[in-house]
Amino acid sequence: MREPDFYHVLHVQSDAPVEIIRTSYRTLMQKLARHPDLGGNTASAALINEAFETLTDPVRRAAYDQMLSSAEALEAESPGEAPASDGSSPQPDGLGVPARVCLFCGEPHVDRQSRMPDAHCACCGSPLCSAPTAARSTASRRGFHRTLQVIHVTCEVQGSRGPFDSVTENLSVAGLCLLSPLELAVDQIIRLDCEFCSAVGVVRYAHEASGRSRKWWQAGIEFKTLHLKQTRGGLVSTLA
Repeated sequence: MREPDFYHVLHVQSDAPVEIIRTSYRTLMQKLARHPDLGGNTASAALINEAFETLTDPVRRAAYDQMLSSAEALEAESPGEAPASDGSSPQPDGLGVPARVCLFCGEPHVDRQSRMPDAHCACCGSPLCSAPTAARSTASRRGFHRTLQVIHVTCEVQGSRGPFDSVTENLSVAGLCLLSPLELAVDQIIRLDCEFCSAVGVVRYAHEASGRSRKWWQAGIEFKTLHLKQTRGGLVSTLA
């Protein structure tokens, strides 16, 4: 019998970063606890936990990916499972959770919304469209060039009490450098809204800003989802 696909179990893509895996895991476990047909059956929870522990450990994930690639290569050499009559793929479990979740609040949404520029979360209003990736940045450096630009930004850290105001030092369609009056920490999920865009991102670095009369924190934010408000005559057309 083929081993379960942990990426399917957690409803994430095979290249999903740890923060997305963690958010999807929390959503699945919450959904599982509310499901009326599962009662005291812990089999699904055990599988979800095993998938989470494997995919959030870099060493175990690398070994698992190698095993999965080998299994897929062997399967390609033999007849596969016939598709469902309606053309859909079999569901990995009975929870009925869509393929993706909002990175900020964890609300499930359908996979295609991650490719729709104007898609927003029905629960918290965060953008759902995937932001440009680092791989694309390498191939097209001009399109991701950071511009020195001071813009007022409204921010909210995942799990915090409410929004606060900050300013940018520079920004691009891949991320920004933020000056924050509140201390930020690496790997925090943060939602941002400004005249240029709305986005959900991850704090990649954070340290106290030097040479200022009051304490500010400088943080680098990598966008994970992005909605561009200006597509003409602004930053995007300048950098394209």
